[in-house]
Formats: sequence, C-alpha cells, structure tokens
Amino acid sequence: MRTACLVLTLLVMSLGASAQEIANGLCRIAVVQQSGACVGFDVAARKGDAWVPVAEIRWASMGRWTCSMVVAAGASIRFTGFAAPGTGTPDLGRDTAVTVSLGSRDPFPRVRFRLTMTGFDEARWRTQWRNLSPVYFLRCSLPSSAAKEQVFYQHGLLYPGPEVDAYPITMGPMRGDWCDGWSYAPAMGAAPIPAVGLWSPASRLFVAYEFGEALYSDWSAKHVASSYCAGLDDHPGQFFSLSWPYAENWTQLKLPTPPVAVESVFRIAYSTDMPSDDDPNRLVLRTMAARYADSMPPAPRMNDVSWLRQGLEGSQVRFLHDLGLATQHPTTNVAPILLVPYERCEKVFFDPGAVQLIAHQTGKACRYAWSVGDTAGLAELKRQVEMLIPEAVEERYGEDVCYVWRHPLHGQGASSRPSLAAQTPPARATCSTGASRAPCCGSTDTSTIRATFIS
Repeated sequence: MRTACLVLTLLVMSLGASAQEIANGLCRIAVVQQSGACVGFDVAARKGDAWVPVAEIRWASMGRWTCSMVVAAGASIRFTGFAAPGTGTPDLGRDTAVTVSLGSRDPFPRVRFRLTMTGFDEARWRTQWRNLSPVYFLRCSLPSSAAKEQVFYQHGLLYPGPEVDAYPITMGPMRGDWCDGWSYAPAMGAAPIPAVGLWSPASRLFVAYEFGEALYSDWSAKHVASSYCAGLDDHPGQFFSLSWPYAENWTQLKLPTPPVAVESVFRIAYSTDMPSDDDPNRLVLRTMAARYADSMPPAPRMNDVSWLRQGLEGSQVRFLHDLGLATQHPTTNVAPILLVPYERCEKVFFDPGAVQLIAHQTGKACRYAWSVGDTAGLAELKRQVEMLIPEAVEERYGEDVCYVWRHPLHGQGASSRPSLAAQTPPARATCSTGASRAPCCGSTDTSTIRATFIS
C-alpha cells in the first residue's frame, strides 16, 4: 500500500509540476504539458552559464497525442499512458512508452520508444486532416527562436526547406504523394547514414535522431520511416518526425495495418555552433565513430578499386588516371566543351539554332586535358571563354557582384513555344528579370541565368 501511494505521488507530481525535468550538467530534458496532459518534452544544452534551447519534441502535432503518466527516476524519465484524443485513431496499446535517459558525461540523450497499435481506422484518419499525413510520432522541431531558413538532414543528405529553396520539396522523387509540403518517407534501413535532423545555419543550430545503436545491434529501426514537413495548417511549423509504416517506393502513402509493435532506440545528437560552412555529417559521423567504433566492421586502409573497368565515362577515366591506374586513356578531345549546339542539346527544351552554355566539372576536365597534353582541346576551350567574356552581364545581389549569361546562350528555349509548353517540364534557375530576382519558370528570352565555370 505504501508503494502504491509513493507511485501515485510521483505521478501526481510529474503531471502537476510546472517544470518536471532531468539534467546532467550538459543537457536538460523538460516535460511539456498542455491542458493537463503531457504532449512531449524540450531539450536544452548547457552553453557557458546558460541553458540554450535545442529542440522541441512532441508526440504528435498540436497535442493530438498525449500521455498521462510521467515518472522521473534518477537520470531518466519514462512516459506511458499514451492516447490519441486529437485523431481518435490509432488505438495505442497500453505498453506504448518512451524513455529518455542521460548519461553522466554524455551531452546526447538516449531515447528508447515502443509504439503499439491495437486498432486503426483508416477512413477516420483520412478525414481528420486538411493535409493528409503518414501516422507520425516523435516530431522534432528547432526552437521557435531559430531562423526559418532550415535544411532537412536525412540519411547523410541535405534537403533545403522552402524558406531556403522552394523547389526541391515539389520534385516528384523527393516529395510525398499525400500532400504538398511534405518530403518522402523512406525506411531507416535504406539509409547510408542512420540519422535524420534539422539544421538552421543562420542560428548555428542542428539537431538529429541518430540510430547508430540500433544499426549496430538489433536492426530494430530498419523499417521505421522518417520525413520532413515544411509546415501546414494542421501540421504547423517545420519539423521532422518518425512514422510507421514507411512509404511505398518511399513516396506513396501507406497506413498501418494493426496489430503493430515497433520498438527501437536513438540518440538526440545536436550542435549549438554549426554555421553555414560546417556540415552535419561531420558531427554525426564523428559521433558514431567514437561511440560505436568497436561495433563497426573493419575497413582496409586503401580502397579496392580493382573492380573498375576501362571504357567508362570520361569522369571515371579521369578518376583512374588521377590514381595512376588507367593503363589506357584518351589524350585528345578531352578538354571541356562549354558551348553545345542545338544538334547536341536535349531538343525538347530548345528551339532549332539554340546554343546551350554548360559548365559541368570543368575544372577537373581542364586538369586532365593539361596532364595528358590535349593542347588543341585547351586552345578551343580558350577560344570559347574569350567569346563568352563580352556576352557576360553584370548583376548585383546585395553586395555581391556576379557575371551571368543568358540561357540558352543563343536562341530560345522550347518553353517559349505554346505547342510545347504543356509538354515541357518548367525550367528552374535563379535568375533576374529587370531589377528583381525571381524563379525562372518558363520563357528565358528576357532572363539571365547564373553560369559558373573555372577558367
């Protein structure tokens, strides 16, 4: 009886206190309540003499999922008694739980979660939203004070949010088909780097869920999905989250088929000093290498490239040549070509007579041409550069002075013809029209596009 009273007292304290928390001098976890129920927790990091907000983690958006029991014991907090009052579905099992722990000298919290669903009403789920979504949980956003120009970090790749670049989240291979403003949702098992996060370079702030422990132990996160939402009416603010199940072909919505039981573990990795010239992969990979070194398979000191064959693309031949492994390699006509006539263009995008300016891996190709003595090719490149110089247009972007060229350099793009406009995917580039800057989505006859090459 005394034990039961003690547990009850702890529960009342945890739900009634205004700031239930744990801390280890490096990181602090604070319970967040809404309308008398726990809806998640906040993460803060020690920086000098102050606590700096790092992340806002919620079970779902707008308090739709809650938990009724929170118990803090030592260096951990356990959340149980989950329900989904905001959506009415799924039916969360009684053993659904989240435990957040802090090591004595570890700045990164360890999170173990178990999500069980005993029932799911798909029709009800689909009618709950103005913007349909996967069944997501443990959504994570940067503090509200962070700059809105944020970058989604997923599996080692950087994916700009619409405040940085409005285009990527509209691309078919990178967006979920369930609504606009949502990324695709691949499984963690498909990740070259098992981590997902958000980065605000202007605020120098980065936070991620790092699944290295699961990767190197039981593979429990293999089928757990992750995705990014740019902020919608019923899913407000930018955030990334976990979801179940993963999307079909990564882009097509799949909803749960109960019974479901998902359990795994991750670390909340973060940095309060990651400016725009840094890289989230540096933090994530170094952290994983330090924490899981004994679990990682050994790697040779020198990569084995003996599987590479001759007769490959030009860039691959240059790679082998740089390594001294190319027994045969071309020595003529290898200098880069900047000007591509209509006959060699993708004709659906250009009118006859158009000339396209390209500049892909120009520096590497120049180096290779010089190293193998392609003097004729380099002379032709020099002629093209000299022809381009007087056609450059000076433009200013803030304090930056840039030189740009029309695209295509000569002639017209096919999208200027009504008969092809409906068939041609819109070209997109940062361009200027008059004194303003705007996305270039169609005719290019009055626009100039940035072109970059190494002379």
